[in-house]
Amino acid sequence: MAASSDAAARRAEVERQLASGDITGLRALAARLDDEGIAVTPDELRADVRSLGAVRVRRRDTSVLALPVDGPARPGGSSPRLAAAVTSDPDWPVQVGVAVVVAVFALIALLGWLIST
Repeated sequence: MAASSDAAARRAEVERQLASGDITGLRALAARLDDEGIAVTPDELRADVRSLGAVRVRRRDTSVLALPVDGPARPGGSSPRLAAAVTSDPDWPVQVGVAVVVAVFALIALLGWLIST
């Protein structure tokens, strides 16, 4: 039973470290856990990160491991929002504008094709 409580405590610490938003990879995470006195094998660390649903996202000029805001992704469900991705991209309005313009041109091309046939 102690092994499962150790695993739960380790996973809680992994989640806390990932929530900080500045973990650049598994090595950095392992170093943080080692600083906290938590011994972890690479396989355990990968399993913890995977079970928490963490993914690598672009943030400013680097990438970090981020946790989903809405919980882990479920097969067949919608993908969760990412804590680091929600606010990390300052150009999102431009990207949305470009997507809208592309969609309008695609619609015009489709209408032109339908009219010409």
